[in-house]
Amino acid sequence: MKKENNRFTENEVIQWRGLLEERKKLVLDSEEKLLTQAFKDLSTDVTGEISRLRRHSGDLATNTQTIETLELLSEKNIRSLQEIETSLERLDNGTFAECEGCHKPIPIKRLLIAPESRFCIDCQMDYEENQKRPAKEARPIPY
Repeated sequence: MKKENNRFTENEVIQWRGLLEERKKLVLDSEEKLLTQAFKDLSTDVTGEISRLRRHSGDLATNTQTIETLELLSEKNIRSLQEIETSLERLDNGTFAECEGCHKPIPIKRLLIAPESRFCIDCQMDYEENQKRPAKEARPIPY
């Protein structure tokens, strides 16, 4: 359901969209650099430095560590891209800058730092605390 965003003018919506698109580009560029470096690190030209043997255990450990680091960073980038896409959708449907927890406006200062924010600071802290708890101990969150 699309609703009118009375909080921002049309020009401000355009500016927020530009900021979100810029963040999206930064994340995509970061991912591209990450993949390029990982492929360099995993190439046969780089491996074999510890020994002339092609499959030295030290090289394999380094490769495993590189792959694990790449996976973690890629997961973080994927989450960031999903958050940015969700924010762009919220901008379109008029709910951008509205906390998903308490439905109050998210402060502009917070949005300038993290325009993809879904929650105000208080609700973000509750959300993160809830994520740390085992499922049976988690408090219901109204969002």
